[in-house]
Amino acid sequence: MIEACSKWGPRVSAWFDGEASELEAREIRTHLRDCGGCRAAVNEWGAQRDLFAEIQPAPVSEVALARMTRRFESGLASEVHGMSTALRLWTAAAAVLLLALAGSFVTDRVFLPGEAMAATPRDIDQAVQEILERPLATVPAE
Repeated sequence: MIEACSKWGPRVSAWFDGEASELEAREIRTHLRDCGGCRAAVNEWGAQRDLFAEIQPAPVSEVALARMTRRFESGLASEVHGMSTALRLWTAAAAVLLLALAGSFVTDRVFLPGEAMAATPRDIDQAVQEILERPLATVPAE
């Protein structure tokens, strides 16, 4: 790569990038007439810029941009619709489960009355005692 002279290199680079004031630009153009190294550097930078311009993608046309926007919005709408459908299904499933649990609760209270309590050791001892105090059943002879 060709180097610009050390004093003028940063200023020439700024001028090439369009960052120099009009006064600086005039001084740099005067310097470029006299300095072959800086002139060669500017020519090389220009060739590189042209190469980069060739590999840059073409700007997206308004038609292509509108088509991509429609496809994106359509896909987003489809996804939202799918999520909405899934949410409705999960809500229905939760309602069915809640109704089943409520029905089970009502069935236990209405059709199976009585208390369901865990037996304490005292209750168990009392039940065993009642069983032991019952008279033995006699088996009829055949």
